[in-house]
Amino acid sequence: MTKDSVYQQLCAHLGYLKLAAAAEALPEELERARNTKTGHTEFVEALLRIEVDATEQRRLNARRRYRLGRACRLSRCAVRSRCMSCTPPMSV
Repeated sequence: MTKDSVYQQLCAHLGYLKLAAAAEALPEELERARNTKTGHTEFVEALLRIEVDATEQRRLNARRRYRLGRACRLSRCAVRSRCMSCTPPMSV
């Protein structure tokens, strides 16, 4: 099996598992691991850390949006025209 085919399979696996941040960081992390002679375990941990950080950030953003929406609904939002939670979706 060639390095290119292994790389393509790894990208496909990350995509299938919906690990978008890890897939995006893969080329840079592979290069960093090559240059620093990082072990396999450290490489996998670094790649997973990137995905965990991205997941935590998405969840934090979702909680912020939820709180903003809840606050707007409870207080009869004064910024209703700018608030994503109070503004109905635009019809196409």
